Amino acid sequence: MVARDRYTGELTAIQCKFFDPTLTLQKGQIDSFFTAAGKAEFSYGMVVSTTDSGPSAPRTPSRASRWR
Repeated sequence: MVARDRYTGELTAIQCKFFDPTLTLQKGQIDSFFTAAGKAEFSYGMVVSTTDSGPSAPRTPSRASRWR
């Protein structure tokens, strides 16, 4: 999914994963999303999951503020 901020026009890439809460979201299940969301047209990326555990969004000093 993609959302456009109504005030700034910035785009947020959104990935939703609906799994059993007891399962673990594996990094490989969202790697391609991180690649796509890292493109210049997106200002932010957001992962929404129903699981209780999984990988953290990639955090580097230059990209940490891009992930919500």
